[in-house]
Amino acid sequence: MTQLERLRARRNEILKEITALEQMRRGSVVEQFVKTVKADGSIVRRGPYALYSYKEKKKTVSRRVSDPELVKVYRRQ
Repeated sequence: MTQLERLRARRNEILKEITALEQMRRGSVVEQFVKTVKADGSIVRRGPYALYSYKEKKKTVSRRVSDPELVKVYRRQ
C-alpha cells in the first residue's frame, strides 16, 4: 500500500468519524445564582437558573433556558 493509498484510507476513516458526530452547538450552559434583598434586608440566593451563553458578532449573548429538557439537549450538544 502506497503512502497515497494510506492517506486516502485515513481520510475516509476521518470522514466517517465526522459524519457520526451528533449535532453541535457553540457556547456553554452554566448555572446562574442571583442574590436578592428581601424587605427585611436579608440577602437570599435564588437559583440555579440554566444560562446558555454564546458569541454573536463579537459580543457575548446570554439566554436563560427554562425548559429542563431543553437544558439537557443544550448540554449534550
